[in-house]
Amino acid sequence: VPIGFSTDGLPIGAQIVGALYKDAQVVAIARAIERLIPRRSPNVPSGLIKQPSSAHTK
Repeated sequence: VPIGFSTDGLPIGAQIVGALYKDAQVVAIARAIERLIPRRSPNVPSGLIKQPSSAHTK
């Protein structure tokens, strides 16, 4: 489950495990965590974003 980003902007996640055959409980916990943590997109340096090639435009 994504839970945030480090101070360097790297994604941090949590792994949730449960007892045998308790999949519904594990999914419910994951869903609750996702609802509590606000969604946020990582900061991507502009140099890493690919721009469309001008050769394909008319």
